[in-house]
This record gives sequence, C-alpha cells and structure tokens, in this order.
Amino acid sequence: MDFGEIIKVAAAILASLGGACAIIYKGSSFFGKLWADKLLEKVKSENAKELEKTKNELLSGTESYKVRLKKSEFIFEKQFEAGSHFSGLVAHLTPTPKTLLEAYDSYTDELALTGERCDDIIKSLEHFLCQYSAIVDEDTREKISVVIEDAVSARYKFRNNPHKLSNNEVNFINVKLREIEKLLISKFTAQISI
Repeated sequence: MDFGEIIKVAAAILASLGGACAIIYKGSSFFGKLWADKLLEKVKSENAKELEKTKNELLSGTESYKVRLKKSEFIFEKQFEAGSHFSGLVAHLTPTPKTLLEAYDSYTDELALTGERCDDIIKSLEHFLCQYSAIVDEDTREKISVVIEDAVSARYKFRNNPHKLSNNEVNFINVKLREIEKLLISKFTAQISI
C-alpha cells in the first residue's frame, strides 16, 4: 500500500465517521429539540395551573376580605350609632346642675322630678336595650341592666317614702350611666385607631 491508498482509506474512514457523526448529530439535535419542547410544554402547563390556582386563591382571599370589611364597617356604624344614642340619653337624663339656693327653693319640685327621672331612666334604657342589644357586648348589657334595677329600686323607695329618697341615688345612677357611655364610646374609638 502506498501512501495515496492510505490517504484514500483514511479519507473513506473519516468520511464514513463524519457522515455517521452528522447523522448522529442531526438525530440527537432533532430528538433533543423534541424532548426539550415536550418538557417545556409540561413546565408551561404546570406553571399555568399554579398561576391559575394562585389567582383563584387571591381572588377568593380578596372577596373574603371585602366581606369581612363590609361586616366590620356595618358593626362600626351600629356601635357608633349606639354610642351616640346612649350619649344623647345620658345628656337627656342628667339634670342640669343648680346652685345651692336654687336647690333649696325647688326641693319639693325636685322630689317630684326624682320619681319622673327614675321612670325616664327605666324607659329610656329599656328602649335602648331593645334597639341595640345585638350590637352592645354582654358586659355593657349587664351594666345597663344593673342601672335599670337601681332605677327601679329608687322609684320604689320614692313611691313608698318620697322624703327619704334623695337625689343622690339618682345622681349615683347618672354616674353609672356616664361610665357606660365612656365604655361604649371607647369601643368604637378603639376601632378608629386601628
């Protein structure tokens, strides 16, 4: 074998290897691209599902938050209304302060007013509880009930012996009413600061 034949055989071997390499390269490129496309589609599909799930969770959470916010707004409005109404009751039920001379001159008038004040307190608080019992908490309802009981007791004492009942009992009831008023107002002002 001479050198020319060796080169021809080497060229034939290289050509056949090169052709096989080209075929292998083209085949692997085709199958690699096909596999990558399928994998990419699978990943896109999974990501789309995850994205849709996340969107639905966010929408559901947003709707839930909107409903809770509406409920909170409604409760706040009712608490504000109850607190305002109770403040008006306290202002209406609290007698205006008098000088010592005025109090002495109107002692008999005050006795008659004491009985009326007890009746007003009872009626006003019972009406308040009928209207706002669902919105005020149990502690406040109990305190209002205690004030009603105190007013009933004071009215009973007044009817049995008007000169024995002093306006101090009604004033003590008014002090309790102002405490309840502060409690109701603090409930809705606490929501404002949030």
